[in-house]
Amino acid sequence: MLSVFINFAKNKKNMKKTLLIIALIAFSLGMFAQSAISGSESLISSKSNLRAEPFVTVTIDAITTTSITASFVRNAECASYVIILGDIVNMMPNPENYIGMFGIPCYSDTTYIWSALDPNTEYAIFLMPKNALGETFPLQADTCKTLNIGGTGLSELTVSVSDITATEARTIIIPNAETSSYRYGLMTVSYYNEIGADSAVNHFKADPYIFYQTNNWVWSSLSPATDYNVIAIGQNINDEWGTAYVVPFTTLLETGISETENQSTNAFVFPNPNNGKFNINPCSSEVSELEIFDLNGRIVYKQNINTISQQINVEHLDNGYYFVQLTSSSGVRSNVQKIVILK
Repeated sequence: MLSVFINFAKNKKNMKKTLLIIALIAFSLGMFAQSAISGSESLISSKSNLRAEPFVTVTIDAITTTSITASFVRNAECASYVIILGDIVNMMPNPENYIGMFGIPCYSDTTYIWSALDPNTEYAIFLMPKNALGETFPLQADTCKTLNIGGTGLSELTVSVSDITATEARTIIIPNAETSSYRYGLMTVSYYNEIGADSAVNHFKADPYIFYQTNNWVWSSLSPATDYNVIAIGQNINDEWGTAYVVPFTTLLETGISETENQSTNAFVFPNPNNGKFNINPCSSEVSELEIFDLNGRIVYKQNINTISQQINVEHLDNGYYFVQLTSSSGVRSNVQKIVILK
């Protein structure tokens, strides 16, 4: 009886140990399961916080000497984007600061053509993508270069000057087919003579402002009655310098003379237009000389005037516009008057 009780007590004690072990195992499994579930939720949560960034695929479709055509395709996260084209050499230091002000907003896949570009020039297409909330993402940049123009022969330019006044002159520069690029500008003859012809030409060779096509420009704020040189030189496709051109012209005399001075030298010209013969009636007998200028500022006719009214015969001049100016015996010059010869 005693041995049965002892065995029962031992069995009961072993049972408690067994139950305790089972309980510990169950608790450990529960904690592991809890940890696994928690870790899984944490992983899911961290994955859900990783947003895919908006992006635009840029494809350069076509490039010519003066244009760039590009296509833009958004990914699913891109709601809109802004594009802008920049010259790499003269690139804005922080394009992201300008793209919002000067960029082109796009809200769908599109193709865009930039035209009137410079040949043989590197450009960058800057693009800023945005998500549906309007948030901007890192700037994208794709580079490309326009095609070159010109040939391997001698670069030659046609240089002309017209519409000359006291303070203005029009210059027209036309490059030949061999010219890839050219530089040009104005320089006073006095400074040209001071530094010498070679230094004057080299000055414009180093000019960073480059021309590629025909340039038609009116220079303003020139000094009256001043000798100028138009200096132009071009390069072919191999960057070889061509012929240097130096074309002189002289601005007309200043017309802003006081009213008293004008009164003594002004004149009445009639008829105007005329066939090369016209009458001039000075307002004063002090007038001693008449000069006629062409549009290039060159004196094409000069005559002394000794009477109050006199007929001028310049039938030898071609049809066109001319300027008449009178000078008094004391050296006072009149306002410039335009005449038209039409035969």
